[in-house]
Amino acid sequence: MRQKQYQQPPPRRRRRPRPRRKRPFGLAGFSLSFIFILIVFFGASLFFRVHVIEVNGAVISSPTDIRNLSGISDGDFLFYINRRTAVRAILSDQSYVDTVDIKIRMPNIVYLNITECISIAYIKNDNDHWIIDRRGKLLEVTRSKPDLPEIIGLRLLVPLTGTSMEVGVESEYKVAPLLELLELLNEREIRAGTISYDTALGISFTYLNRFNVIVGLPELFEHKLDRLPVYIEQLEPNATGTIELPEEGGRVGRFVPD
Repeated sequence: MRQKQYQQPPPRRRRRPRPRRKRPFGLAGFSLSFIFILIVFFGASLFFRVHVIEVNGAVISSPTDIRNLSGISDGDFLFYINRRTAVRAILSDQSYVDTVDIKIRMPNIVYLNITECISIAYIKNDNDHWIIDRRGKLLEVTRSKPDLPEIIGLRLLVPLTGTSMEVGVESEYKVAPLLELLELLNEREIRAGTISYDTALGISFTYLNRFNVIVGLPELFEHKLDRLPVYIEQLEPNATGTIELPEEGGRVGRFVPD
């Protein structure tokens, strides 16, 4: 038998890659892009500029002072406003300002949203009455007696408006419990006359010009204050004396008449 002879196929021709056509850009395309960028830039600079500065929430503080302290002026470019610097400047100068929130509304409005500190008590140093908020921040000093509860038994060391109250080392442990109780009294609309922290009795306050309320050690404040109206309702309308609130939830307090 004859063997079949196989012929090797001819090699395939490689196709040469077609050269890519260069898109015509040139000077005209570059000029159009440059003009477009200029339009966007100048358009933004014209439209996104401050025209309205609105101060919200300032009751005690001066809206004009807050606006000036922010450093934000009419015509400023919105995207160049330094919020951190503005907030720091306002807080460092306005003692009654608690928080500052700066909002920007396109295309030209800036909102300076303010929350103010709430005065809850005062401390008397010589002839000065220093008004404080719930965190012990010194809000204001006045010679006249404020219509607020007075903290007695504490003396301020080098008081400065806008700073936190500082007392002697021997009285530092009293500050936090007193502020906690004052905030609870404020929330419950219980208007104390004076409030103090005695080493033996703990915290006490005068109430309604009739009672000396002994709260005791700084614990279970909320439970103790919830019991106060119950004790007063059981007394005669003209009764005066000392109300000792319970130290523990299950133990009943007592009333000692004058």
